[in-house]
Amino acid sequence: MRIKLTADSTIDLPKEILETHQISLSPLRINLEDTIYLDTINISVDDIYKAVAQGSSIPTTSAMNIWEYTEFFEQFKEYEHIIHFSLGSHFSSSHQNAYLAAQEVNNVSVIDTQNLSAGSGLLVLKAVKLIQSDLKVEDILSHLEQLIPKVNVSFVLDTLEYMRKGGRISSFAEYGVQTLKIHPSISVIDGEMKVGRLFHGSLPRSLKKYVTSILSNKEKYEPDYLILAHSGLEDVELLESIYQSIIEVNYFKSVIVSRVGSTISTHSGPNTVGLLGILK
Repeated sequence: MRIKLTADSTIDLPKEILETHQISLSPLRINLEDTIYLDTINISVDDIYKAVAQGSSIPTTSAMNIWEYTEFFEQFKEYEHIIHFSLGSHFSSSHQNAYLAAQEVNNVSVIDTQNLSAGSGLLVLKAVKLIQSDLKVEDILSHLEQLIPKVNVSFVLDTLEYMRKGGRISSFAEYGVQTLKIHPSISVIDGEMKVGRLFHGSLPRSLKKYVTSILSNKEKYEPDYLILAHSGLEDVELLESIYQSIIEVNYFKSVIVSRVGSTISTHSGPNTVGLLGILK
């Protein structure tokens, strides 16, 4: 059976993986200074950072509408089935719009990943393996639904500027975090972002503590994949050091380094780093 995998542009998997497995993306909209851009197509993360540094307001994001999703799915009519992975329904109307569009197109299943960034991407990677196992569509969908609550996603933020400018925290909270040199971690729990552990000290020190805490519990994770995601880490040597520390534990079969796209970076800001895996 020919099955097509599609996803919202927020899955943040490297381009080479998307091309290898012919995964097609439906781009979210990035609204920057009264201009609408298409995520992953005509705007980059660095474009956003540059604009904000020059005084621009934080961009807003929006989903494709139902008609756009319908047109998107209709491109792949030659496939017997389409499995689409949407940004979590708590984060965007993407899932609802894609679901309604799927009612107009035959043989489309829309999965609410209940996640964002490469957390959703992990489910896509699992789907690739399930398809290669030649399972029936209903079995693939059932297996993916069981995996959704096991996806473990967390990020450590370097700055709260983007969250403040986006109206998600107060200036007072941002000032307090900066003064105390705190780097908060953000986790996705039950489909929503929640503040997790607070790391004290410089960014390199905080990231070392964070990575150590994840790797010290590595046996809790399935060994197939671990994704090292970042929103543009300026310290390239630090990124390489984190990558090597993951390789040295000799546990994960595949360690994927992914730079997250415009949609997620709009909310997190630069120098955000996360480790993403699937729990056993």
